[in-house]
Formats: sequence, structure tokens, C-alpha cells
Amino acid sequence: EMLRSLVGSEMCIRDRCIAVNYNNGAVVIKTPPGAAQYLGSAIDTSGVHTVLGTIAGDDTVLVVCKVGVEGEDLARLFREMAETGLPAKGLVAVN
Repeated sequence: EMLRSLVGSEMCIRDRCIAVNYNNGAVVIKTPPGAAQYLGSAIDTSGVHTVLGTIAGDDTVLVVCKVGVEGEDLARLFREMAETGLPAKGLVAVN
């Protein structure tokens, strides 16, 4: 298995993330109108091992956490990428 960071996705998140909220097993990312499907696809295709999948509407992405992953922890990582535009430590993809 090869580990890689979310190269490319962190800039997508920074440019398209308005707000990040969470509950126990999910994260909700608010985007500008029309940007959610693009962001959801970027997260889905990144191969991040902590994400089960996403559902995207027009301006909202629901990120479902895998079992054992807390929404609060995943939300913190998405917020970090949204603020810095850099890969978040702990958010890696498995190829």
C-alpha cells in the first residue's frame, strides 16, 4: 500500500469551503452554490482511508466517516485544509 496526501484536493477544499460542521459519524461541508458536487467528487476519488463516501447537493457535501472515525476529528482536518490550503496531517489516502 502506498500512502499519499490529498495532493490537489486541499486547494479545492480551501477554495470551495465556507463552513464545516459535524456530528458523531459525519461531516457537513458548506460550499458556494454549484461547488459541492465538484468537492464531493474530489474527496471521493482521493481514496482517503477515513471517509466512507460523500453525498453532494448544490452547496452542501455530506461526508460519511468510516467506522471508528469521529466526525469531530475529520471536521478538524477539513477545517485545517480550508484555512491553510495545505494537506492536513492525518488525512491520507491509501492506494
